[in-house]
Amino acid sequence: MRFMVIVKATKDSEAGVMPSEQLLTEMGAFNEALVKAGVLLAGEGLHASSNGARVKFSENKRTVIDGPFAETKELIAGYWLWQVKSKEEAIKWVKRCPNPMPGESEIEIRQVFEADDFGAEFTPELREQEDRVRAQAAHNKEQRIMLKTIALLAIILMAAILIYAATKPDTFRVQRAATIMAAPEKVFGLISDLHQWASWSPWEKRDPAMKKSYSGAPQGAGAALDWNGNTDVGTGRMEIVSAVPSSRVVIKLDFLKPFEAHNQAEFTLEGEGTATTVTWAMHGPQPFMMKVMDLVMGMDKMVGKDFETGLANLKQLAEQ
Repeated sequence: MRFMVIVKATKDSEAGVMPSEQLLTEMGAFNEALVKAGVLLAGEGLHASSNGARVKFSENKRTVIDGPFAETKELIAGYWLWQVKSKEEAIKWVKRCPNPMPGESEIEIRQVFEADDFGAEFTPELREQEDRVRAQAAHNKEQRIMLKTIALLAIILMAAILIYAATKPDTFRVQRAATIMAAPEKVFGLISDLHQWASWSPWEKRDPAMKKSYSGAPQGAGAALDWNGNTDVGTGRMEIVSAVPSSRVVIKLDFLKPFEAHNQAEFTLEGEGTATTVTWAMHGPQPFMMKVMDLVMGMDKMVGKDFETGLANLKQLAEQ
């Protein structure tokens, strides 16, 4: 047998007075006992009637009446739905219940209709319809639980990703190297003269229509290049801040689009006989969003292959 166990409203509940920590603790223990005994099917507390409404029916007319409602003793503050063997068992459980309200309160016990209670008027067709409705309601409930579980897992996963991303280094470094069969001074000239980059830079082919503007020194320290291109190359400025002949070139990089970043590139040349080992590196700060991106595609994956392509182009040009 199923019973709805109704907690009647009081002036306190209608005034929005929340239960104390002690009452919540006692109610939690009581509900846990109901669950362990296989009695509890459902149960909820209700907001004050000031947050509710009533719909009055008169033939085909529908009239909405907003709360609050005056007859406090006839209002409901909460309910349980129990599965027990008899009304007497339900009464025993209610007697074990903590007082749900400060001072005097009242709990009403009402038996829920079952299909057999409706007699012959509840035809097999209506029973089948009722079964379908209950089955669909149960399915919808399972889906809601599943969606909530998926959402919770997604939140936990996202939080774990963000926490892990926060542990990433605050700076990044991308580096590639190649051996070129040419003297260091020849390779150095192709790097320290920004006009020469058009013949080997990996980004030139990404946007042949890229607009470029040279300024400052013709080459070496003080030489600068502003560029404005498509989404593949973006917009920015590069300036050579240090150039040690046949040995090292340091470039300040300021990216403006598609995102703003300020990094430094370094070319280190080490000659050995007729060969030169060129190391191309770029490093800079790694803000939080870059740390998150690094989990999917970090800077090394984003520009590492471009460095390899550029060094291959530089090798081919220098060895001619």
